Amino acid sequence: MNAALLALALLVPPQDTVIASLATDTAPASYAPTLQNTSALASIGPVVLGDSATVADDSVRRRPKAVQYGDLYYTSLKVHRLASYLTLPLFVGQYLSGSYLWNHPGSDGLARDAHGPLAAGVAGLFAVNTVTGVYNLWTERRESKGRTRRWVHGIAMLAADAGFVVVGATAPDDDYTGGGHTSGARTHRNVAIGSMGLALGSYVMMLLWKD
Repeated sequence: MNAALLALALLVPPQDTVIASLATDTAPASYAPTLQNTSALASIGPVVLGDSATVADDSVRRRPKAVQYGDLYYTSLKVHRLASYLTLPLFVGQYLSGSYLWNHPGSDGLARDAHGPLAAGVAGLFAVNTVTGVYNLWTERRESKGRTRRWVHGIAMLAADAGFVVVGATAPDDDYTGGGHTSGARTHRNVAIGSMGLALGSYVMMLLWKD
């Protein structure tokens, strides 16, 4: 009897050994950054970035560059503005002298003496404004801010330029006949007033329209 019990005890493993074995088999896997886990991760290879990184990289490459201008541009801009300011009093003198000659045809005096030099002054300043304005418009062609405003101003001033050419071509030697003003005098006066009004409107637009 005792020999049988002894044989049975040798065949059954200790309880602690069974519990330890079960604990080893059912323990959850560990992902802590041990030396073994780090080596396993390194074998996976480099991590590939997703589309968001590509978009961010494209955004950096596509960032618009700042437009830089030279000293010639800024000098031309100053001359252009100064010529515009000087044109305004010439417009006033030209309109007053022209209106006096229209209402007093054939009269001599200050109005007739000043009308011709004032017209020459307007023509000279408009020539300067045309050269500097076209240069500035071309130089700023890559600048998106204010592009519409600049183009509207430039086209309006070129139309005013064309009008003043017509004004000079229709300037009459004698603006009055016994029956009234000649057709050339009417054309001269109407186109002059229209061209001055277009130029003044373009000046005001540049002062008020900011974008």
